[in-house]
Amino acid sequence: MCSSKAFQGGIAVQSQPVGRLTDAWIRGCSCRQGGCKHIYRWRPGDAAGKDEENLTSSMPNSVLPVTHPVDLAWSSLACKVLDRQSRLTRQILFPTSGQIVPGEMMALVGPSGAGKSTLLDILAGRKVAKVSGQVWANGTAEGARLKRASAYVAQEELYVPTLSCWETLRFHAVLRNRERASRGALKERMQDVLSVLGLWKVQGTQVGGILAGGLLVRGLSGGEKRRLGIACALIGKPSLLFLDEPTTGLDSFAALNIMEHLSGLAASGHTILASVHQPCAAIWDMLHKVLVLSEGHQLYFGPPEQVTDWFRGCLGYSFRPGQHGSVADWLMDLVSVGFSKPAALGGTTMTSRADVVTASELWHARRQKAKGAEEDGLMIEDSAAGEEVLMKEQSARRESRHAVGWWTQFAWLLRRSLVSQLRNPTDVTSRLLLSAWIGLLAGAGTCCRHRCPVP
Repeated sequence: MCSSKAFQGGIAVQSQPVGRLTDAWIRGCSCRQGGCKHIYRWRPGDAAGKDEENLTSSMPNSVLPVTHPVDLAWSSLACKVLDRQSRLTRQILFPTSGQIVPGEMMALVGPSGAGKSTLLDILAGRKVAKVSGQVWANGTAEGARLKRASAYVAQEELYVPTLSCWETLRFHAVLRNRERASRGALKERMQDVLSVLGLWKVQGTQVGGILAGGLLVRGLSGGEKRRLGIACALIGKPSLLFLDEPTTGLDSFAALNIMEHLSGLAASGHTILASVHQPCAAIWDMLHKVLVLSEGHQLYFGPPEQVTDWFRGCLGYSFRPGQHGSVADWLMDLVSVGFSKPAALGGTTMTSRADVVTASELWHARRQKAKGAEEDGLMIEDSAAGEEVLMKEQSARRESRHAVGWWTQFAWLLRRSLVSQLRNPTDVTSRLLLSAWIGLLAGAGTCCRHRCPVP
């Protein structure tokens, strides 16, 4: 029998919030003191009684403190796409709800095709398909400012192989300089980011990759490239960080190293939301919340330490550590239904899509028992009741679509292109020889035409 104390309204309840409860003026929201609904906004536990200025100055530079934290909540998010073959609408994500607050690292877990990347793209504002549901940031409806306060790290980033780690980061720093910071301030920010992500020793190393002519340039390892992608995102001072499978394709040590750095960012006040395909036990223990998806259905949302209470105690699936291994491995095997499973596992694991739908219906039925958004734990506020405050100190020039002007973009793109060409001798030589050969052929053809005129 499932215990009602562990779950309220279908959302697992943590025994203690990650952050400390603080007054509204410290959290930076527009709610009146005593009536604020953002009670779980993050604040460092050792900074009680300090104002914002002293709070920021008391943190070391290597921590990358967040001045304007962002909490995110969503309700009944669903997505439909058009099937190109049958020309029919197909639903790839069914209603999903959840929340994450500053200081937390949350993972979207599930097998391939479960809808992790779809949900992540919707929350990041990158999905243009038919999307239904609501998303709130700091208690108000999601808007354009959320994109300025957040950053998205793709699974595979495209870099110029011949540029060094420092040059790549400087390129992103200049083009994301909304605050018009000086060169000295940008350099200091770059140094802090490289130090936090453990890239200081390889700042002069080329990124590496395959050049246009097929020449292989050795450079950063796979884990270092992933950390470089996170560094390029952090250079714009985001409060909310979306990551699409940052551990995929890496060995266990490199994946653990990536998640340790993300955990450190969450401890400094960032809001971390990542899709993780196969988390190991060490990574599982780092997470504050998990959202389990399978076949586009939400099966669980809450602390990872309570996931066994729901699937074993409430749904009746058995978990034997000696046979199934870690909780994360058992969970991935449990919710994967895209292949046939041994008949001996019948009743102890999900074997069909119908089992997934049944588990999802039970989860949403328990969630519906909540009487309102406050019992649900979702930090929702009437958008007309307060002003959106993701960025308190934005000026009029920062409201533009781009962080810098067109001339700065053109100059730095041209500079990067020239450096890339000059550092690729094979490509430069082949282009020169090709141009010279075409010129010789054209010249020879012209000379023959003048010497041998057509009658």
